[in-house]
Amino acid sequence: LLTAFALGLHELVASEWVGSFHISVGLPLHPLQGLTQMVSHLRETIHLGQLFHVTEHIHLPWELRLESLLYRIPEEERLRFVESAHRYSQLFDDDETVATLETFFKMDCNVSETAKQLYIHRNTLLYRLDRIKQDTQLDVIRFEDAVLMRLTLLLYKVTKS
Repeated sequence: LLTAFALGLHELVASEWVGSFHISVGLPLHPLQGLTQMVSHLRETIHLGQLFHVTEHIHLPWELRLESLLYRIPEEERLRFVESAHRYSQLFDDDETVATLETFFKMDCNVSETAKQLYIHRNTLLYRLDRIKQDTQLDVIRFEDAVLMRLTLLLYKVTKS
């Protein structure tokens, strides 16, 4: 319900206001208790949303739990992890590959749904995923490799921003 409210609010404001803005929605709370904490949490949610999901304008705290956890890792540890995956860096410079991976993860690693979302044939998506496997030795269809690729992609984004 809150997600639908945020989408409607964004459409309403976007139709009247020329400019870019971001919305974050939190769970209901008693105004006298925890208001400052909630405002701080929503600001952090918008910051994380802008950092990890550049094209989106609605950021929901319950959808950014992994990103929040990764952002709390000390910067030197994040850099060390990304440097250990240096062979992926050229992969992440390709916008088509990044979009493919992000959509694949957003669709819960479902090949058919990802192909529909990207408006490409299923075999084209399988070819792209196979090319990623050849370049990285990570088969993102396997859970373990998908988790590693997802973490690497998120950490790469935050260290390069």
